[in-house]
Amino acid sequence: MRVQHRHIIYVQGYDPRGLAQYYRMFRTELRKFGRLYDLATTVSRPKGPPEGETASWSIETTGAGWHTRTDYDFLRWEDLIQRDLAWPVWRTLAYAIAIYWRLVFSGTMGRFWSAHWRFATFISYPHVLLLNEAIWSAGIAWAFGWGLQALGIHGFLAAAAPLAYSSPCSERCSRPRKITPICSI
Repeated sequence: MRVQHRHIIYVQGYDPRGLAQYYRMFRTELRKFGRLYDLATTVSRPKGPPEGETASWSIETTGAGWHTRTDYDFLRWEDLIQRDLAWPVWRTLAYAIAIYWRLVFSGTMGRFWSAHWRFATFISYPHVLLLNEAIWSAGIAWAFGWGLQALGIHGFLAAAAPLAYSSPCSERCSRPRKITPICSI
């Protein structure tokens, strides 16, 4: 028995590019799919209010002796993602670290490890990388300060040098981030 009509509700991941980029990618991959399997495919333009919560389109796929129509609803989260990206980076990092440690102390991470190591690794990996970066940065700053002291520069100035070096980063990290779509529909 062939499926003649499908309805897909797609909940996008945490991707700030939004509808325009996703629809373009969807259309491109649908064309590749059609060529690969020698199928006739058509896709309609997205419908729905420009700032609405959903956008919908339909796909017609035809092969030898069969035809399937798919109604595709794309749930839009760009507004939520843009609001999160407006936070300064330092605040996002502090929030992510707090959430991770809450997972550790509540026992949730232990349950993830019990369920399967891949779940725990997926959640822990960014935090391990962040910790690794912090350790390396502290080590480089310490070596830099030690080198300045070895050159006879006073300890206060040696301690201030890494801070002065990092000030452009602190300004950049406190600016809100704005991601705009790559293309329009």
